[in-house]
Amino acid sequence: MLAYFPAVGAEELRVRSAFDFVRAHGYVTFPDHPPARLSPPRLSPDYLVGDTRDFWSWDLSQMPPHDVLVPSTCRAVGTNAYIFVADDQFGFNVSQQDVDNILDVLDNVTPAGSIDPAKGIIPNEVDVFGPVPDELDGDPKPIILLMELQSFGGNQFDGFFNAYNQYTDDYTVAHYGYHSNECEMVTVNSAIRPVVSDMTISILAHEFQHLIHWGGDPEEESWVNESCSEAAMVICGYHTDIDWLNDYLSNPSASLYDLEHVHYGACLLFGTYLYERFGAGFLNTLVADPTHGQTGVTGSLGASGNPLSMDELLLDWATATVGDHLGAIDPRYSHPLIPVGAPAMVSQVVAYPLDPSLQRNLVETGAAYVRLAAPAGNADVVLDLQSQPEGHLQARVLMVDGSGNAITTEFSQGEATVPFAENPQIDSAYLVMVASIGGQVSYTLTAETASDGEDGGVADAADGGDVSDTDTDADAYDGGTGADESTGNGDGGCGCGHNNTFGTPLLFLVLFLLCPRLRYAVGR
Repeated sequence: MLAYFPAVGAEELRVRSAFDFVRAHGYVTFPDHPPARLSPPRLSPDYLVGDTRDFWSWDLSQMPPHDVLVPSTCRAVGTNAYIFVADDQFGFNVSQQDVDNILDVLDNVTPAGSIDPAKGIIPNEVDVFGPVPDELDGDPKPIILLMELQSFGGNQFDGFFNAYNQYTDDYTVAHYGYHSNECEMVTVNSAIRPVVSDMTISILAHEFQHLIHWGGDPEEESWVNESCSEAAMVICGYHTDIDWLNDYLSNPSASLYDLEHVHYGACLLFGTYLYERFGAGFLNTLVADPTHGQTGVTGSLGASGNPLSMDELLLDWATATVGDHLGAIDPRYSHPLIPVGAPAMVSQVVAYPLDPSLQRNLVETGAAYVRLAAPAGNADVVLDLQSQPEGHLQARVLMVDGSGNAITTEFSQGEATVPFAENPQIDSAYLVMVASIGGQVSYTLTAETASDGEDGGVADAADGGDVSDTDTDADAYDGGTGADESTGNGDGGCGCGHNNTFGTPLLFLVLFLLCPRLRYAVGR
C-alpha cells in the first residue's frame, strides 16, 4: 500500500494511500487472495552489512507505474529487520547515522507516548497486531528499503507495502505484469524529508502494520486495514496525523467505511478507539480473522468477549469523539491515548422549540452532533427523531457532569427526554447520531421543552382544536394530571380544559399576551 501527499494541502494532510489511488483509477490490480504456499519455503541467506541487491520497485512518475530495478546495499542488520539503502541515496539523503537511528527505533526504543517505550516499533506492533509473515524466503526478518520515490501529478509518495512481494515473481509477472522481490519488505521515501523525522518514522510504523495485516488477512477491507495502520502510529508513540484528525473533526459526517477511499482522520480515531477500549488481544484476533470488514470486526469482538453489534460499536465510537472533549471518564466514551478536540456541531440549539426542524442526510458511518443548551429553569428537553430508512440511524444523548460521569439516553427513533431537570448543574447535552453501514440515511429532528408541550394545547384551541381533551401535551411531558373540567385549570402553563369563560374577551386577551404559541396560531 502506498501513501502519498495530496497535491493541495501538502504537508498537513500527510497520508493518503496511493494504493487506493492506483487501484481506484484502475492503474494496478492487486491479488485479493492468499498465494500458493511454497513447501518448503525458498531459503534466503542471512544478509550482512555490505551485501548488495537489486530490488524491483516502481517508477511512480507515470501511471500505471512501471517496474524499475534499484541497486541497493545492506547498511544495517538488526534483531528484527534489515535496512537497505538505494545506492544513489546513501551519503546524499541518508547517512550511516540515520540508518543506525532508524534501526534503533525499529528494534529497541519508541517515544515516551508509545505503549512500551522500551520496545521498538516492530516488537510493539507484533504484540498488538500479531506476527510478521514469512511467506517465501524463509527469513523472519523483513527488509526496509530507503529510496527516492518519484511524484505524480503533484502528489509526493511517502512509501508503500507492496503485496506483490508476497507472491512468486513468476506468478505476479504472468498475472499482473509486475515483478516480485519474493520477500517481506516495506519501502520508504528517503528524499521527501529527513529519514529520521517523526513523520517518516511514523510512515514506517503505518506501512509495517499493512505487512503484518497481510499475513493475517490479505483480503481485508481498506477501512479496517487503514484504521489499524493509523492506530499503529499512535501505539508506537507518533502523533503525526493530528492534522488529518482535525480535518475529520471539522466534518465528522465523512464516512469511515469505504472500500476504495478512506478518511485517515476517521481511521485514526476508530483504530485507536479499538485499541484503547478492547486492547491488544482484540486487535490480534481481528488481524488474524480470515473474514473481512464488519464481519471480521463483530466476529472478533464476540471472540474476545465483547459481543457488540456494528451499530453499537459505531455509536460508542462516535460518542467517544465528543465525550473525550467533555472529560468523560467512562472508557466507552473517551480517548486516553490521543487528545481529541471538539467535533463540529450540525446545530447548536439554544432556544426552544427548535424551529424550523433540523433535516439532514448522513452517509454510512458518518456522525452528526447537536449541542442542546439547558433551557431556562432547567426544564427537560423532549427530542423527536425520525429517520429513513428506519433502523439505519443510531442515536444517544450524552451529558457529562463535573466529575466526568456520563449520563446517557439511548434511542434510535421517536421521542427521548433530555433530563436537565434531574441534572441542574449541567448546562449542555449532546445528541450523537451515526449512520449504519449500508447506505445514506435522512433524518428530521425536533426539540422542545416540557413547557413548550404544555403550550401546545392552547395553540390547538386557537386553531379550532378540541380543548376539552384532558390528555394534554403537558401530561405526556411532565406527568401532569390534565385539565380539570370543572374549573378549566390545567396542571400548569397554558393548558386549558373545557370552560365557557374561555371565550370572554378579557381572558382571551390575557392568554394572547402570555402565550407565544397562541399568538403564533392566531397570526397564521
